[in-house]
Amino acid sequence: AETHYQDHFTAGAVIQGVLFLLVNVMAFGLRFVPAYAPAAPLLHVMSLLLPLDLVSEFRVKMLERSLEWRRLRTLHAIGLALGAALAITMALTGWGAYALLVPSLTMSLPFAYDLFVVEGWRPTWAWSAARYGPARRFGLLRIGSGSIVS
Repeated sequence: AETHYQDHFTAGAVIQGVLFLLVNVMAFGLRFVPAYAPAAPLLHVMSLLLPLDLVSEFRVKMLERSLEWRRLRTLHAIGLALGAALAITMALTGWGAYALLVPSLTMSLPFAYDLFVVEGWRPTWAWSAARYGPARRFGLLRIGSGSIVS
């Protein structure tokens, strides 16, 4: 069956967008709790993982569906190399905990570049409840079964 990528991207953007806002609200609230205030800036930075992961995982699924394994592995390797190089550079230049966190954000960048620049894909923000229904049911069943197991 044809995959309606726009539906999935729009739904993912809404879900990840809400989570992004919630994490940043939580990080803002942590600033007022003395024991957790030092973690607030780190949480703000790591919230960027949510929108970046949306684009990255979206592109991964597109490549998997089209069986483009070489391209997928190449982009993944580039992301790993970028992350490792950035981690070492940040650690050696004294960035502290950020040197452990920020490099994980770079893992998504090759996939985002491939999706938006190489492929020229653009979201139209289209969404159809009927077309998205099977994916929503599948996701809810996965959440439900995972909750029972946990």
